[in-house]
Amino acid sequence: MSESIEHMQLVKEMKDWVVLNIFHGDESYILADCPGYEQYNKPKCTFGGYFPDLYAYRPLDGLLVIGEAKSAKDIERSHSISQYESYLTTCKIHDGKSMIVLSVPYFCKPIVNNIFKRKLKYSTDSKIELRILEF
Repeated sequence: MSESIEHMQLVKEMKDWVVLNIFHGDESYILADCPGYEQYNKPKCTFGGYFPDLYAYRPLDGLLVIGEAKSAKDIERSHSISQYESYLTTCKIHDGKSMIVLSVPYFCKPIVNNIFKRKLKYSTDSKIELRILEF
């Protein structure tokens, strides 16, 4: 399935943010499903069989980063909810700290927060950090 221009832009913005803010400019540990990344640099499959838009591992401290971009019309779809559940499970079984980064249109952050807190029972006291980027 081809991705929309909006989705590709959200992935690129997320990847750029992760490179700058988490990996301090080093792209060598980042796998992303966006233009400019070769097929062998595509993200790994997570628990449940989903492929996120971004997958990164920082060997220095064992941080796992899973990123997903969603357009406004896709945020609440059942397929998206299943993806979020898969990413949370992958992070829960990871030995170290982890981060889920979601890239969404600027007006969608409250919707995403609601999904994670109410439907997925995400708790901020866990070893999983949730970062919602608005573009």
